[in-house]
Amino acid sequence: MLVFRDAAELVSFNVINPVTARLLALLQDGNRSGREALLNLAAELQHPEPGALVNFGAGIFENLRDESVVLGAVVGTNPANSECPPA
Repeated sequence: MLVFRDAAELVSFNVINPVTARLLALLQDGNRSGREALLNLAAELQHPEPGALVNFGAGIFENLRDESVVLGAVVGTNPANSECPPA
């Protein structure tokens, strides 16, 4: 279960699976891009096609952003090394 507060200070609840929970945990320290977190997750899961997981993860990030769980994420690159705006 994910509990979060949106921009309007409303508390919301969302049921998430263990993989999404791990993805959010990987992002908590703020030292990884979305892509880095997804590649790390793919390695942890020993996923046979990490690129497929990265593509699928982009959709997860969109859903989390639409629900105000995350403000945005850069899936393609590390934001510190890129001029690419957050997704």
